[in-house]
Amino acid sequence: MNEGFDISREAILEEGIIRGYIIKLKDSSVEHVVNILNILRKYRVNLVYIAASTGQLRDGYSLIIYGDFTLSEVEPCDLKKKLLEVENVVDVFEIEPIINNLLMDTYSSEIKWRTERALVFREKVLKAILKNALKKFGPAFLTFAYHVGYILGKSSYYEDVELVKSMGGRRKDLIKYALVLFQSTGGGKAEIVSIDYSKSTIVMKISSIFEYDIIKEVRGKEPYTYITRGTWAGWFSGLFDKEMVAEEIKCTIETDGKPVCYMVIKPK
Repeated sequence: MNEGFDISREAILEEGIIRGYIIKLKDSSVEHVVNILNILRKYRVNLVYIAASTGQLRDGYSLIIYGDFTLSEVEPCDLKKKLLEVENVVDVFEIEPIINNLLMDTYSSEIKWRTERALVFREKVLKAILKNALKKFGPAFLTFAYHVGYILGKSSYYEDVELVKSMGGRRKDLIKYALVLFQSTGGGKAEIVSIDYSKSTIVMKISSIFEYDIIKEVRGKEPYTYITRGTWAGWFSGLFDKEMVAEEIKCTIETDGKPVCYMVIKPK
């Protein structure tokens, strides 16, 4: 089972000493990254967390590394000096715990999606917003949620098509990209069950839908998807250059306990 990918840039060490480093490099040469990791190994600094940011390779390459110094043979401030000696390293910034051994990225001021600023809402927060809005505004909020999804999907389509065209991709590549993008941004795993280009009709299967639990709990009846349906209605409206609507066919619970919903997207 796929457990997902942690993007929190947060690490907690129950005991010991933990420190973090933002390491700026001139390029993404594997050799220099290996040299950095070899320094950690040499001084017995255990790797707790590592991530990389390319910045689209325009402004160099950055590594974020959290290390456990409990058994190390070097002080955190001295390790910084060692890292600065590595060929291709431009600068190193040390990150200290904010509370005891809780370490977070206090250096980076923004999260980026490629070159654009991005915001992250944890599932509990987003569900709380949906739950309270649904209780306060009732069915009218669901219409609004569908509309928000529609705008999101249609605007995303125009960005997606521009990127895929620049990569020499075709329509099938564009759809594949949209499905992966939807999953990588937390929307759920979306699959095309069938697509009829002559009738502009698509049947989709989407699992792990974030809004399912809240709508089922508060409203207690189908349909259970609004933002999700609106998103794909908007996206395919862009693809077929006509207004599309998305209708929920059915939702079931898979063996792993996660919801899976089927929807048909067709011309209005």
